[in-house]
Amino acid sequence: MNKRFYWLILILILGSIAMGACTALSEPKPTATATAPAGFPVGTYKPDTMLYTASIQFNADSTFVADLQVDRHMGHYEVSGDQIVFNNYEGLCVGLPGTYQWEMDGNTLLLKPINDTCTESSRSEDLGGRSWILQP
Repeated sequence: MNKRFYWLILILILGSIAMGACTALSEPKPTATATAPAGFPVGTYKPDTMLYTASIQFNADSTFVADLQVDRHMGHYEVSGDQIVFNNYEGLCVGLPGTYQWEMDGNTLLLKPINDTCTESSRSEDLGGRSWILQP
């Protein structure tokens, strides 16, 4: 075969690789595909800046797992409209619910403390003091 044919194949291969690389860079941000009762978006969220909690996993069965780096706290949550109530199964906040206003902005969960009865910990500062980014 002649050299032009090989150059054409090489150019097509390199062009395909370049197009694939460009497509990979422009992937959309993750969005929650599943929701818990009352439409709350489930998934794992990490804070934009960390204080104590490294991540929170919200499950469709209304349970959550908060990864505090040194240990994990589990509990359940209840959603009513734009409010979410956290009830811990373990840790300092057992039996002390925390009520927050929640809002999704794209792939970012915002929590604003309304009434957190757990004064033994800094849960309201930790949850409400930052943006929580949905992980892919």
